[in-house]
Amino acid sequence: MEKWKQVISKAAELALGLPASCDRLENDTGALRPLLSLFSQVPLKGTEQKDEKFVRFFSPHSLDSKYAYPSQDQKVSQQDYQNLWEKFEKGITALGTDLTIDAALVLLENYTASVPCLLSSANTDDPFSDISLFDHLKMTAAIASCLYLYCMEEAEGDEGKAVSCDLEGSYRLIGGDFSGVQDFIYRISSKGALKTVRGRSFFLEMLTHHVVADLLEALGLSRANVLYAAGAQFSILVPDITEPTTESEIERIGKELNTYLLQVHGGKLYLVLESHALGNEGFVGGEDGWKEIRRQLGEKIGEKKSGKFKEFFPDSTSAVSQECRNCGRTTEEGVEKEELERWGLGDEPLCRFCFLLVPKTPSELHPQAGKGGFF
Repeated sequence: MEKWKQVISKAAELALGLPASCDRLENDTGALRPLLSLFSQVPLKGTEQKDEKFVRFFSPHSLDSKYAYPSQDQKVSQQDYQNLWEKFEKGITALGTDLTIDAALVLLENYTASVPCLLSSANTDDPFSDISLFDHLKMTAAIASCLYLYCMEEAEGDEGKAVSCDLEGSYRLIGGDFSGVQDFIYRISSKGALKTVRGRSFFLEMLTHHVVADLLEALGLSRANVLYAAGAQFSILVPDITEPTTESEIERIGKELNTYLLQVHGGKLYLVLESHALGNEGFVGGEDGWKEIRRQLGEKIGEKKSGKFKEFFPDSTSAVSQECRNCGRTTEEGVEKEELERWGLGDEPLCRFCFLLVPKTPSELHPQAGKGGFF
């Protein structure tokens, strides 16, 4: 148990982007302060002083109002945060045995999204003044789960041996981005355009969360590891382990979904799924810090966008090749004659890419067709 407390402590440290020690957490908590609005960091246009800012705070009483608007003056007492804690405890107790990770995340967001992660500084220039306790706790849980799985793999599944793990974790930051979104949503006829736009937007949102859920299930993680998932993009922090191999699972899920997108949407949409390895130092500021990791991952995603569906055209080094009857491309990755005949497509060569696009006989006439993955 002591070892896992160390894991959580280390994760909390890294979640704040702090180096080896976390001295800031030991500051005097006598001067309580509210959560600073993120927009307070944006300088006002046209002000006399260039550094003048629109300083606004969130109230811990946001739960009592329909809309949580930040305001200029917020008085915060110890009793305010005590009341939030008591409400949180009641919520946990009410759920009882129905408490799940997802339910715990909802409760945490309800009661800690308007609380700053550190209460000790009244200085609005403090780098932690606009970070909510919920964001900090969620990131801590994400890192801690990765460290736990990493330690368990190092100890071959034996918790007794895992106590000797040095907590130098190995992680992967997964980035997902759908390409072709604008054309997919807005290239429609004028009749029923509004409903179509809403429907396609909803479909894309659900598809995004479906991919996220598949990745989490494959790697044995929870939604605490999802850094964000919205606007046809997502980012997930996962452990870089070998069982199951993180990279192979990412590749498998990406290829399965893109096969589905080819067959159903003719390649209008494409999922770019990439990852970047990092260690504990990746959470700390500096040349190899979080900002640089995100930049490098963004470059990988941008590069892959320029080569859509490239995974369906592997480089051929074999002298044995065929010319596709549909696109004329010469490749050794053609569809077997038996499979072509089974689908009633004749016996002339057809590359794998074109095979995915060609209309086929309904799957009920071929019991083996359409099994597994997204089909």
